[in-house]
Amino acid sequence: MKNFLMKALLAVMLLGVPAAQLSAQSLLSKLAKSATKSSQAEAADTTATAAEGDSVKIDWDAIPVYHPQVVVETDESGQPLLNADGTQQTRVLFVDQFGNYRSQEAVDAQRKKLKKYLGNIALKVGGGALAGAAAGFLSGGSKKGAATAIGAGAGAAAGVLLSLNDIKQAKALHKSLKEQDKMMEAYRKSFTNEGVAIDASANIESIEGLNLDKSTAVSKTASEIKEMVESDEFNTPEAGIWDSI
Repeated sequence: MKNFLMKALLAVMLLGVPAAQLSAQSLLSKLAKSATKSSQAEAADTTATAAEGDSVKIDWDAIPVYHPQVVVETDESGQPLLNADGTQQTRVLFVDQFGNYRSQEAVDAQRKKLKKYLGNIALKVGGGALAGAAAGFLSGGSKKGAATAIGAGAGAAAGVLLSLNDIKQAKALHKSLKEQDKMMEAYRKSFTNEGVAIDASANIESIEGLNLDKSTAVSKTASEIKEMVESDEFNTPEAGIWDSI
């Protein structure tokens, strides 16, 4: 505003009108009105830019969802390797919908990161009561609270940051992660980080919480499994998948 006032006074002098001849009150009134309009226009531009810059596009389908899978170890000819008691050598490994295998520690790390991002969803929607309403929705609050959050989030002041579909997707994913807690606990008690059963004599299909089915097992050679579990990809959480959240 100071710059605007200086430019206006300079314009008056350049036009050859002595400032002393003008009513000081009239001049300041005109300048104040012009400055207010200018500030409002700048604020509108800033809000529009912020809304455009803060808008996010979340690719929910790219977020990996893991489940434990029975993997039968074979020799190079494809014949199952057997334990001393004649049972097949198997591992139980986490695999996502894209066929990527990860260790239990890597999956846990990804789940922790994802929970953090889901917690930030409420902050993305807006501030204050708005964030509280969105947070309540993610934790199982009322749909009315969610609708209030979305409506306020679409306001010009906050900018349209997340769609109703994004909030629904976030709620579903949050629920899924909570349901997986029991599964992860059962896995940690029964298998090593590389999927080897801690109790070789245990019937893995009877482990509560894992819902394992040997009829859906896949086969991999011992050398393939060794190479996989020693790889960086197997032991490292996915990077960059949730940057848009």
